[in-house]
Amino acid sequence: MKISLQLITLLLLSSPAHANNYITPMIGYSFGGNVSDTQDVNYQVKANPNLAITVETDLDKGRIGAFYSLQQTDIKKTSNDLAINYLHFQSALNFPLNSKLSSFFGLSVGGTYIKADWVDKDLSFSAGAFTGIRYQFSDNASLHAEGRWLASSVDSDFSAICQGSPESTQCKFKFEGDWLHQGQANLGITFVF
Repeated sequence: MKISLQLITLLLLSSPAHANNYITPMIGYSFGGNVSDTQDVNYQVKANPNLAITVETDLDKGRIGAFYSLQQTDIKKTSNDLAINYLHFQSALNFPLNSKLSSFFGLSVGGTYIKADWVDKDLSFSAGAFTGIRYQFSDNASLHAEGRWLASSVDSDFSAICQGSPESTQCKFKFEGDWLHQGQANLGITFVF
């Protein structure tokens, strides 16, 4: 992960002299995702706050860069912890609405690292789409609001047995289907360099 962040930083710092660089720390809310236990009882991934950051640079009429997000959560009605990390490369087109307000739409691709006791394959391919608005309140900063859809390819096959009840940490879960779908609503401040 450290090497990836260093490569992204190098890419952004080596951009053309006329290009702006952007860092957007965000706080948000992640929701969505279903799992089932070995008796095929369905549970939802608990909606929880997330932290996210984007690092971008100008490219033609848009921006390219990287997106990272972390959500610490659990499975509803159980005590099974779950951490979902997204690291994506992204590209977005900007659509100015007036001198201070602009909208954007973009796509992203990368990986998802899922940390949970019951996950056999913790790293998977993922992709996403996002849209939002920015309000520029100074030359070097703007308010950033976005919505994201994120989908991770997950391996839902396992051969484990629940010992006790799903409330115990000894119960194994699997993702419902081949894809974990999540949504995010994020709010942050974009700093321009």
